[in-house]
Amino acid sequence: MHLQERAGLLKLDPAQGRTTNSSEIASLVTLCLVFALGVLGLVISGYPMEGPIWIPYAIAAAGLGGACLFAPFQFHRWDWDAHRLRWRGLFRSEEIAWTEVSKSGVKWYSPYEFVITSKTGRKIDWTIFAVGSGCILAALQRYRPDLAHTIPQDSAGAQE
Repeated sequence: MHLQERAGLLKLDPAQGRTTNSSEIASLVTLCLVFALGVLGLVISGYPMEGPIWIPYAIAAAGLGGACLFAPFQFHRWDWDAHRLRWRGLFRSEEIAWTEVSKSGVKWYSPYEFVITSKTGRKIDWTIFAVGSGCILAALQRYRPDLAHTIPQDSAGAQE
């Protein structure tokens, strides 16, 4: 059982459900923070290092930057029902009615990042890091079978 499932964040049903990003995102953020703090700890403790003093600080800043870059993705949530698909992020949200979806597909740079676009140009996207992302694709197929063919089948099967 997923940790998110125990927390009530998951309901993986194509008819009506909700999901969140994988806990792998939180693990990546934690790893970046531990790395940055470890390097800073070595510098502060006076561990003898060769070369310019700015190099360990730059490495620590890169680890901290990585943590800051990926941290907001922990808060992404998707939910859907017979009427709409909704995405909520840390700072904004988007909702698109199934009847308003004009196109669906994968992003041009990755076959594992999916997107739906409304008639007004609003977009909701998700990746294989969304737990059970295949359920969102199944909901698209259920409520908009005319657009489901735009997702390549090899991409749709890769996320579980």
